[in-house]
Amino acid sequence: AVVRRADLPVLLRRPGILPAHKTLRRILVPLDGSEEALTILTTIKALALRTGAELAFLHVSALAPLPRYGEAKASRESKERLLDLADSLEMSDLASWQTIAEGDPVEEILNYARTADADLIAMTTESSAAMAVAERADRAVLFQKVGVPAHSPKAWKLQ
Repeated sequence: AVVRRADLPVLLRRPGILPAHKTLRRILVPLDGSEEALTILTTIKALALRTGAELAFLHVSALAPLPRYGEAKASRESKERLLDLADSLEMSDLASWQTIAEGDPVEEILNYARTADADLIAMTTESSAAMAVAERADRAVLFQKVGVPAHSPKAWKLQ
């Protein structure tokens, strides 16, 4: 309930699971091609710039059902969106890369987090996979509610 109602991003970590690294090195950002999923980018960009973390974007096609008549077109549009995103982030000196996967969204997100050695998974609460990822993740998960304006991290003191 806190994750779904909070007006600030919420960081969750399972009890007993310690971070693999002392610093934030890599953030996995699952995207579904929707505008709602992109709302977390302001928060993640600020966090990555402050910590020097790399961003790994993962588009799982099953997160957003593709229309039957236009699967190929929708897939191309997803790839084009990720390329546009990469271009805009490249200009801000952030290291990032994109991967497109197909399959069960929760499994793909969790598997890719392990494969990419991500320290953090960051996503909006609008994804149908969000709570399942939080329940099964072996690393920290950052959630942000859609529609909440990004807060300035100027007052954050990172150590």
